[in-house]
Amino acid sequence: MIILKNKNNLLGKVFLRIISLKNLKNLFDEFNVDLILFIGNNENNTINNNSSSNSSNSNNNIKLINSLLENDFKFNFNSSSISNVSSIENIVSGVLKKEINISIFNLNNNALENNVLNNIIKGLKFSAIILMDYKIKNNENFLIDEYFNVFEENMDLIENFNEGILIANADNPISAHIGKLKEADLIVNFYSVDTPDLTFSESNGLNCSNESNNPNISNSNEFKIKCPKCGENLQFFHKFSLINGVFKCTCGFRRPGANVKIIAIDLNKNPPMIHLKGNPYNYQINSYFSFDFELEIPFLRENLIYPSLLAITFYASFTKNPELLERNLNKVFSPNLQFNKFKL
Repeated sequence: MIILKNKNNLLGKVFLRIISLKNLKNLFDEFNVDLILFIGNNENNTINNNSSSNSSNSNNNIKLINSLLENDFKFNFNSSSISNVSSIENIVSGVLKKEINISIFNLNNNALENNVLNNIIKGLKFSAIILMDYKIKNNENFLIDEYFNVFEENMDLIENFNEGILIANADNPISAHIGKLKEADLIVNFYSVDTPDLTFSESNGLNCSNESNNPNISNSNEFKIKCPKCGENLQFFHKFSLINGVFKCTCGFRRPGANVKIIAIDLNKNPPMIHLKGNPYNYQINSYFSFDFELEIPFLRENLIYPSLLAITFYASFTKNPELLERNLNKVFSPNLQFNKFKL
């Protein structure tokens, strides 16, 4: 793994000044560099919430993905977010030195507000785009205007992308809506939790129990989640968190089917276990493939379920060796990794 942070970026500076930003796409194509774009992974993905913890969470999520990709690639992992043109210069320097074959673009707020950088991002070709979860703080009043602002910012960034894979949470209304809108342009791999044993408690968050789910949960809760398509209240048949769950709207919008699912979970087992089932599209083999197996994840807690599932879905979508998916996941999630160090 090569960390490009505060390193000599002279090559990148020279390239960008002489060749210009417009030729960046050609450079990455010529050197066969795969670009991965993370969006919605900082304060932009949180409505009425503290941003600092989310930024830390997103960085740790990328570290987990980094550990998974090391099974297949030697690549550059940007230890700092892409926030200015200097960040691009560092990456270009690494490409010209032939030290990089994958680069992760982890965008922060400054990137979205930087017109020059925004135009650079829009001009590139990304092999994969990952939508981080959109969250809202527990017991806060939900503001539909802020909800749509988050949606519009990210749609503006990716609306012209028509190649690669999009990874999106089917249980999250904003992510699901963006994913459905982009299905005409991109291959979308949705992920979801698909077990009734995982239920939501307003006081305690996620719980694993065998209690029957209340089909009228959305009607028994004053906290309403708006449909990102029409703005009306969504009907939730099952909630996994304040914003994630099984939902539908009278306008026809509903939770999409998922390519990667957790179909069973046992947090009381030592180590905790999840049962994964999927049929995702894999970028490397240019085809769909199927899997069905149980995975032990030491130190797994309720708040790690969705971040873990996102990382697993991305790795299944991008691994060079899909036939080794179960083996490589067991390797990364082994107790020796000390999975809890990510503190997602």
